[in-house]
Amino acid sequence: MTSIEGTDIRIEENRQIAKVFYEKFQKRDWEGMKSFFSSDYSYHLAGTPASSYEVQEKRLMEIHQGFPDLHVIVHRIIADRENAAVIFTIEGTQTGVFVGVKPSGKKVHVASVGLFRFDNNGKINQYHEMFHLLRLLEQIGALPPRSDGW
Repeated sequence: MTSIEGTDIRIEENRQIAKVFYEKFQKRDWEGMKSFFSSDYSYHLAGTPASSYEVQEKRLMEIHQGFPDLHVIVHRIIADRENAAVIFTIEGTQTGVFVGVKPSGKKVHVASVGLFRFDNNGKINQYHEMFHLLRLLEQIGALPPRSDGW
């Protein structure tokens, strides 16, 4: 790869793909998101088995159904030639059903981390997500809040 002013272009491309991925998620541009993935793409949500894009898309649609005003705030992207790590927050108001929980009208603020792995063609072949579902369920009143900080 060539570089511009000491910056590896591949690193910048990976950083940009990660950023645009969340923009497309926020806009519900499923086809646009899918265009970033390699044919052997796998999705890894912490605590669940690896799955396909179709499973991921279903989960993402469910989040948007429960939180139609969903907003993604990307705080930081750290990238190298094969990976990108993103620290982000999801905010929204639960005005729709989410994982069987009736609309609460409550606002949520959930910190998350996404880890992208890129193949040699610059396509995403793995996405690992650490999404704090427990905290989200507490915030909408589906679970009692914990006082011990966990």
